[in-house]
Amino acid sequence: FGGNIEGQGPCAELWAMYFNEIGDSNCATWHMMTVNGPRPPARTSHASAIVGKDDNAQMIVVGGTSSDRGTGPGSMLCDAWILNLNNDGTSVWRRLNWNTDGLNRCR
Repeated sequence: FGGNIEGQGPCAELWAMYFNEIGDSNCATWHMMTVNGPRPPARTSHASAIVGKDDNAQMIVVGGTSSDRGTGPGSMLCDAWILNLNNDGTSVWRRLNWNTDGLNRCR
């Protein structure tokens, strides 16, 4: 999720790598995922991780920066989002609502 597109800036694209045969990296293909509903704003310099496996897998995206917010400390995003990575096409982003000073400390 996210990243920087040269000449365009931060993006909010979500890509998945699929393997035609387990363990055969020569058979891997990238596919852009479509997720309906709200989604995280475009960003770069964020952290992300995938936890769980199969239909219980989830990706979490935390923080980052957005040039839409200017430069310097004001460009920092202090949010977190979770995406259920279902194989049935029902993946939905959820924004975590948290009240903590942890992410604001980076400003």
